[in-house]
Amino acid sequence: MKSYLIIFVIACLVSPYAYAENETVNERLIRVEESVKSIDRRLDDTNKRIDLLREDINKRFEQTDKIIDKRFESMDKRLDDNMSMMHTIFNTLIALIGLICALIAFIIYDRVRANRPVQEKVEQIEKAHESINKTIVDIKANIKQLWERFNQEPQQQNLSPA
Repeated sequence: MKSYLIIFVIACLVSPYAYAENETVNERLIRVEESVKSIDRRLDDTNKRIDLLREDINKRFEQTDKIIDKRFESMDKRLDDNMSMMHTIFNTLIALIGLICALIAFIIYDRVRANRPVQEKVEQIEKAHESINKTIVDIKANIKQLWERFNQEPQQQNLSPA
């Protein structure tokens, strides 16, 4: 395998020299200049294509940036809408809690106000009861004194002060 490779390399190196002997130096220079010019043209064409590709890529990046910016703006808008909705819900809940507390306070006030006349009546009844008890105790003491004056034995009394 190595021998074939060596023969191939030698054949490739010898063939241009054999062909070069038949040509003149000027012809070879002209061919080299033409090949350099064609290489320059190919490089210019390649550079132009690279520039066009670069411009196209830049345009696509700009379009992608615009699309991404629009998406971010729409996401920001949605987030703002959600935040305003949450604020509205939160404020509504606070208002409902306040209304419930106000209702409880009103109910307590109303019950106190409604019970005030009843409580006054109960106090009047208690005062009357106390005065009746006092009167009964006084009458009992008077009856005891009367029985003692008459020197008689006291009778059993069924009156009792509560």
